[in-house]
Amino acid sequence: MLGVRGTHFRAGYSNETLVTSVYEGNVAAQNRIGTAEASISKGEGARIDETGGIQVVRLLPPPDDVDITSLPNEAIQIDISSSMQGKTYRVQIASDPNFLTIIRDQRSEGDQVQLAPLSPGFYHLRIAAIDDFGIEGNSAIFVIHHHGNRVSVKQEEDSWVFEWLHRAQITYRLQLAADHEFTKVLLDYEPQNNGPLRVSRLPGNEIFWRVVSLDERTDMTVVLDTGTLNDTGQ
Repeated sequence: MLGVRGTHFRAGYSNETLVTSVYEGNVAAQNRIGTAEASISKGEGARIDETGGIQVVRLLPPPDDVDITSLPNEAIQIDISSSMQGKTYRVQIASDPNFLTIIRDQRSEGDQVQLAPLSPGFYHLRIAAIDDFGIEGNSAIFVIHHHGNRVSVKQEEDSWVFEWLHRAQITYRLQLAADHEFTKVLLDYEPQNNGPLRVSRLPGNEIFWRVVSLDERTDMTVVLDTGTLNDTGQ
């Protein structure tokens, strides 16, 4: 049994064991099998097992170094660089700041979590470490703009404008070619800033384009997005 008043807490029950995390206020816990009781305050969690024992511990701190990446397939990758190596993490994505409408809820036994694809847009994300008792710690909360790493391409008078989200430590190149295999390259350009890239005086025939990125940390090159200009439909 959990008695609560004016309190923000979470509780879960699995394998005849109840765990709770208290973020605001106070929770009174009692095991109905035995006589054990405990008061669980803000910043604490408890594990109540089938034997009647109640274990109260401090909640783990929120992850302090989180990198959020929108992948080309519109999935979301979470990389956690924290001192709590080897911990299990719970990641939730919601459409509202109170996390009443949760869209993704996933656990991962490692410092990288990849969530199933989502439509581009703004979302609320929270991440918490889970300790050895299965108690969920304090959450790190973010507002994210999930863009799916797509490249925006639009025509303005006699020019084409390319725009995409630039990330630190990543080099980008815009490539234009007369064939889809990019053997007849018309342009191979590395932008010097993060703003829109305008290309003009292009021929009127069909042109193939792609934006590639080079991650300076991993030395890996990937195609961010690709498409055609002056599509003839053939």
